Amino acid sequence: CQALWWTTWRKAGILGPFATAERGSAVFETPENLELHFAEGAPPIDWGAIFGREAPNAIEIGAGNGYFIENEAARLPDWNFVAIEREREFYWKMVKRCWRRGLTNVRSTSDDAFDVLGNCIPDRSIARIYLYFSDPWPKRKHAKRRVFGEEFLALAERLLAPGGEVWFKTDVGWYFNLAIA
Repeated sequence: CQALWWTTWRKAGILGPFATAERGSAVFETPENLELHFAEGAPPIDWGAIFGREAPNAIEIGAGNGYFIENEAARLPDWNFVAIEREREFYWKMVKRCWRRGLTNVRSTSDDAFDVLGNCIPDRSIARIYLYFSDPWPKRKHAKRRVFGEEFLALAERLLAPGGEVWFKTDVGWYFNLAIA
């Protein structure tokens, strides 16, 4: 996943929330390095190359509209953050929010969190993983979509640096009990 490539929507030709259509053309107002795309089969990412510095690294899984990542990245400007959000509508809102705030310590991806964590992140390189109010997927047939489970715990154990933390919040009692079990 080292062959991470950064894109602007101007280069990619994607009409996103930063674009306005005028007479069939798009006017783009996007940051150069906010969105990450992971190449399949590439080696794990180089945090220093992505952010241009060495700093504690944090990942938020399920960033939603980006309220939390925006405020946490502003509160901890000496940290590097990667926000993962699969739902494209929320993803664009989160990207726009971070871009408007001028945050240089945030990168984002809409790739699958398990793919990113399992294939693209170097071992023992994460200081903190945030999981705030992720979808509990209450139906039995959707249980495989839940973030918390044996697979996530094994990934977290492998990726967290010594002293690393998982910050978890939910308002669903049974999901909380499942997570701490």
